[in-house]
Amino acid sequence: MRCLRVAPKHGNNHIPPHQRRVLCKRANGFPSEARKAVTIAEVAIRGGQAEVDVEVPALERRLAVSVMHDESGNGKMDGNFLGIPLEGYATSNNVPHSMIGPPRYKDAEFEIRETPAIVQIKMLY
Repeated sequence: MRCLRVAPKHGNNHIPPHQRRVLCKRANGFPSEARKAVTIAEVAIRGGQAEVDVEVPALERRLAVSVMHDESGNGKMDGNFLGIPLEGYATSNNVPHSMIGPPRYKDAEFEIRETPAIVQIKMLY
């Protein structure tokens, strides 16, 4: 196992202290199918920040990370009638949600070259 440090950043210190769910994934099921994740972590938000170390299998060389700020506390990403997220989210490489769907794995994928690997991503609201 290797360590991957995920540090979602947001400039607003007034974010409700709910959980952020971090999913480390391969292409299948990215970005939101938790049951297909390589690893999952939930971390409390304190002072507008959250940082978590997650273990990833040593054989995993390429992954993508998705983060969801579960503001409603219902364990899923809430969206409007078009499916556009109503809660904060982020992906590795800071890939935004597009008008045609969620971020694509190939755009968010990165190579783990060293451990601990540090992934800093910006939350989008």
